[in-house]
Amino acid sequence: MIRKPSVSKLVKILDKPALVGWANKIGLEGINLKAYRTKAMADGSNIHAQIHAFISDKNPFDDMKTQNNFKKFMSNKKILGTEEDIETNLFVGRYDIKLGINGKTWMCDFKKSDGIYLDNTLQLVAYRMAEKTDCIAIIKTPEFTFHPINIKNYNPLLGYN
Repeated sequence: MIRKPSVSKLVKILDKPALVGWANKIGLEGINLKAYRTKAMADGSNIHAQIHAFISDKNPFDDMKTQNNFKKFMSNKKILGTEEDIETNLFVGRYDIKLGINGKTWMCDFKKSDGIYLDNTLQLVAYRMAEKTDCIAIIKTPEFTFHPINIKNYNPLLGYN
């Protein structure tokens, strides 16, 4: 039996030429790239765990400002799903959160990075293939700001018949 790849593994194979310049800049600043990446990944995992623990068990965040940001952000939203495994005939994955906002469903991903990149968009589009939602967005942490990603047509075969 062939094991399906995860969405994360699929987006990691993308060519990301901007990362070379970024890595060079970090290195020239005397920052160890491996240590920087390890810390960034640990920080991302930590905030995800705090969000999930707060949603499921009302466990407080490590930082009250972050908790207050999250509560304020969620004040007009309904959680439709969180940290759920998804699967299609092509891939598997695990999305961060699915929200109901003003009558629409949103597939969202928590990110700490400054920008919104192609791999972020592709990841959300893939999750949307498995869990039909109206829209996709990035939620920047720890501020919990909402960044919709506008996709005109989700059909990858449109125009390629």
